[in-house]
Amino acid sequence: MLKSMTGYSRYEYTEGDVTIAIEMKSVNSRYLEMNVKLPRFLNAFELNIKNEIKNRIKRGRVDVFVSYECCDSAFQKVKYDPVLAKEYFAAIDKIREDFPDGFADKISLDTFVRLDGIIKMEGMEQDEDKILSMIIKATNGAIDAFDEDRIREGSNLYDDIKVKLATIEEHLDKIIERAPENVRMYRENLTRKLQEVIEKSGLDENRIATEAVIYADKICVDEETVRLKSHIEAVRKEIDKN
Repeated sequence: MLKSMTGYSRYEYTEGDVTIAIEMKSVNSRYLEMNVKLPRFLNAFELNIKNEIKNRIKRGRVDVFVSYECCDSAFQKVKYDPVLAKEYFAAIDKIREDFPDGFADKISLDTFVRLDGIIKMEGMEQDEDKILSMIIKATNGAIDAFDEDRIREGSNLYDDIKVKLATIEEHLDKIIERAPENVRMYRENLTRKLQEVIEKSGLDENRIATEAVIYADKICVDEETVRLKSHIEAVRKEIDKN
């Protein structure tokens, strides 16, 4: 079965009030490359996600996006990071000090709380085994859908390659059919032109005839057509095998 290295999928898995959604997309790459983006409080499960992907996907650059939603507010909390806030303020003050004429405006609270990490929504402590189980199920569901997309695209590529191979072979057969006649015509034309030179110059006719045969043979494409036929069959066997 032929599979494309490019694909896309999105899969959601829900248990109770918790939904884990995983989006996958890939582009061509010689080796398997993975880039996983997920909420910070799920960072501990990144390796589990990569292992599931590695077990089933062998090539391509795969980008994975994980989101976590909980409908029950009892399982969520707003967290404020005072240490990070002080570091931001210190950095802002240092920038103002270094560029006194460049930043006259003051940063608003609304802008400040939007800085990365100052205030964030986090899941309350939950059973890690349960979360891991949900992530594994969501990941495999996403991979299943991703694989279906790759197979569908691979099938389209297979049909397109078969058509192109048939077209190449059709033109190649015409070349093979016409090749002997082309060699004969080239040899005759070359011999005629050389004969005219011989008559004017008095050169050795036998030597000229020999050279004409040598040059005529150089336009023979038998070796190239045989090689191309072999390549066509090799491609057919490879895509049929896969």
